[in-house]
Amino acid sequence: MLDTREVRAFSLLPEPVLTVYLDTNPSKMANRGPAPEYLSWLNAAGKSLVASVPAGEQKLLQEQLGRIEGFLRDRVLPQRGMLLFAGPQTWQPVPLQVEVGNEVHWGRPALAQLLGLLSRHKPYGIAVVTLNGARLFRYHLGEMTELEEKKFVINISQWRKKDMGKFAHVDITKSRGTDHDTFERRIDDQYRHICAETAQRARQLSETHGLAAFFLVGDDRLIDPIAAAFPRDLQSHVVKIEEDLAKVVQPEIVERLEPHIEEWERARQSETIGTLLRSKRGVVLGVAETLAELQNGRVRALVLAADLDPELRQCPNCGRADLTDTPVCLYCGTRRQIARLREILSELAWKHSAEIEIVDAEASARLREAGGMGGWLRLPKQKSARRAARRAG
Repeated sequence: MLDTREVRAFSLLPEPVLTVYLDTNPSKMANRGPAPEYLSWLNAAGKSLVASVPAGEQKLLQEQLGRIEGFLRDRVLPQRGMLLFAGPQTWQPVPLQVEVGNEVHWGRPALAQLLGLLSRHKPYGIAVVTLNGARLFRYHLGEMTELEEKKFVINISQWRKKDMGKFAHVDITKSRGTDHDTFERRIDDQYRHICAETAQRARQLSETHGLAAFFLVGDDRLIDPIAAAFPRDLQSHVVKIEEDLAKVVQPEIVERLEPHIEEWERARQSETIGTLLRSKRGVVLGVAETLAELQNGRVRALVLAADLDPELRQCPNCGRADLTDTPVCLYCGTRRQIARLREILSELAWKHSAEIEIVDAEASARLREAGGMGGWLRLPKQKSARRAARRAG
């Protein structure tokens, strides 16, 4: 599955490269049949793109468009979306199981939409819990991968027969009185132990796979004790969904859970923006201010509204960029070029070791009102050390 490291590798593909994003969702009638809509769109957009590039590059671009169109005609695409990189030294198709907007670019690899998808679709853990056990999954970018299955086994081999009396054959439905209470307590104790083990394993998987949250699905009598067994600092990242999916096949599990995941993601984005806007210190807001702090190495994590993409001027030599229309770089004297924020933001963030978060919907609107972009600043080393010492003490 895609991660930030692989996306960063895409940024290093040799230029020029043709980047194509296509909405190939087979559930849309227009995408079915011998002439799907995405191919018609690519044909028209490709012609327009060829006309816009320098004459010396047009033949090379047409060749790459032909490669992609030939590849797509020979296949029935079951994916919701497709990303392709094509160049003289590059051929990289990337199937995606999330909604994609049609785009075509020539030159440097165009990663803005892909970064937006990764930002909006974090990797999540899912535990489908029944009386018999828990199936643990990783869900990311519309794809669900089973990590492991944990069986719930109640061990009664050590329970002495004289303690159980007539319950030696474990017939719970006929049990009564004190022996029944003893049996029930032992059953409950074992289930609490099993739930604690399940929570511990889910936590380990979260750390191993970088999961942003864990969704527990099942009867509340089963998922409540598992959720309670998570450490306190992770409780806010545990989501309980009371739904019986014991006999549901994996593709349908995804379909049933996607609305819950999207709702949680919207709430998480809203909380992120709320925290940013409420903070009085250690943050920066506004495109110009955030870009300056980012390029000075002071931003550890930045947030961008999904529909924000202003025009900038960037130096091709030192890479510095800002909103001003100054023709010459103030740092090295090189003549600057026009660039879009979304085109260069990933490169700037990677260069200065900053995380990127792209928000949409209500969170995006709130951030827009505050300038459309912001971030959290790195603490000075001295302050950071003092804070760590206070926590340790």
